[in-house]
Amino acid sequence: MQIDNRITGFASGMDINQQVRDLMQVERQPLVKMEQDALRLQYEMEGYREMNREYQSFSDSIFDGIIRRSNTTAKQAISSNENLTEIEQWEERSQSGYLRRDDLLTNGLDTMRRNMYDEVDTGEGAAFSQLTEIGITTSSNYMDRGKLEVDETELEQAIQEDSEAVYQLFSADGESYEEKGVARRVRESLDHTMDSISERAGGPAMPSPDQFTIGREMNNLDDRMSNFERRMQKTEERYWDQFTRMEQAMAEANAQARQMQQQMAGMGGMM
Repeated sequence: MQIDNRITGFASGMDINQQVRDLMQVERQPLVKMEQDALRLQYEMEGYREMNREYQSFSDSIFDGIIRRSNTTAKQAISSNENLTEIEQWEERSQSGYLRRDDLLTNGLDTMRRNMYDEVDTGEGAAFSQLTEIGITTSSNYMDRGKLEVDETELEQAIQEDSEAVYQLFSADGESYEEKGVARRVRESLDHTMDSISERAGGPAMPSPDQFTIGREMNNLDDRMSNFERRMQKTEERYWDQFTRMEQAMAEANAQARQMQQQMAGMGGMM
């Protein structure tokens, strides 16, 4: 009977089946944790991939603006687009090259790249402090314009080894530059670049032309054009006045000449 109690639990009221399920659940916990870790790893990997894509796309856009020459260089590329009308093509050509070697964009891009390469203080005992240590490096091909390359195997190993250090490497939000993660640095650099562009070219926060450099230069140019037009108007009026007086003088001279001719003709008849 005791043997039956141990096996079925009828005599003691124990639910042997539930105990077995509980034990199986305990045994399964490591597997569940592994599945959760794998899912978290997948999300983190995709997040870092997306960040790299966004950074590269933005970097390429700035670089294209910096190196693009004036309309003569862009002419063939634009004219080959059959979807653009002739007017649109000319507008595109006239605008190309405006940002070539622009100091704000060049400095902004250089700062962003430095943000990506500098060490990050991820805390005492952290396994990683640079992107190169987790498999994110710069392409060796200079034509890639500083493109970031991701070794996914090395990145996955780094996340498994010390995921917190990897997270802090991107997202640390300390007071000093060294204590800020790569993403924080890049964001602050972008904000600074956008503010500099707004100070020079204006933006939503600076609707008045007097608030930014180019706006003030445009106002100054408008004033100079207005002054020039006024001077031209006065010059034109002066020329018209001189021309009118000259015509009047010529008319008077012609009248006097005719009068003299008539007088001379009359004097000849008397003789």
